[in-house]
Amino acid sequence: MKSSYVAAALSAAFLSGFATPAAATDEADRLKLKALTEEAGLILDEQAQLQPVSEKLAKEGEQLDSVEQALRAESSAVNEAVNKHNEANKGLERAVQEHAQRCPKESDDKELVESCNAMAVGLKGTAQKLEQERPALQARQLDLKQRIEQHNAARKEWAQIKRDHEARVQANRGDCEHWVAGARPFLVSEGFRSLTKKAGNPATCDAAHLAEAVSAPHEQVVGRLQACLKALAPKP
Repeated sequence: MKSSYVAAALSAAFLSGFATPAAATDEADRLKLKALTEEAGLILDEQAQLQPVSEKLAKEGEQLDSVEQALRAESSAVNEAVNKHNEANKGLERAVQEHAQRCPKESDDKELVESCNAMAVGLKGTAQKLEQERPALQARQLDLKQRIEQHNAARKEWAQIKRDHEARVQANRGDCEHWVAGARPFLVSEGFRSLTKKAGNPATCDAAHLAEAVSAPHEQVVGRLQACLKALAPKP
């Protein structure tokens, strides 16, 4: 009789060391829920880091576009001023040639001499004016050239940072898609329905909400689905 009692006790102890199939399934569902929730958290943390950088880069891109537009306009104005200056120089050269042809070095014609002298004075004034304009125009060209070079360097640096950032954004998008692909089977499983029922059928887990969440943009879908998963987590 004693042996039978010991055997029964050992049998009960042996059986109690193993979960029933239902309990094992429940534990697997809870582990899946926890894993999906934690993985979603990592993806969302990455998104939280990427978002302000995306906004900063977008704002900087707009600023660079604005500066570039202003530089183009100024470049056009400088080119116009240079062309105008060059045309004035050509006009002066033609006037000097005309003066040389019209005005001999010596003449007894008093009116011609006076006219030629007046013309010479005018030409000299024009030449002085153009010569005075030259340094300011050259300085304007040099300043514009330096600012264009600085802008191009800034644009190049911004573009490289944006490429690196876009690579991280694409990687995060891939993580989102991979996570959703892994979450879908769980969201239609019997275990998910059981956990939802136990959690009191939270609104974030109803069919309409989940359908809307799954069709949301990639930067929103993980957060929306995670809200449901968090609602299913066992309360401490």
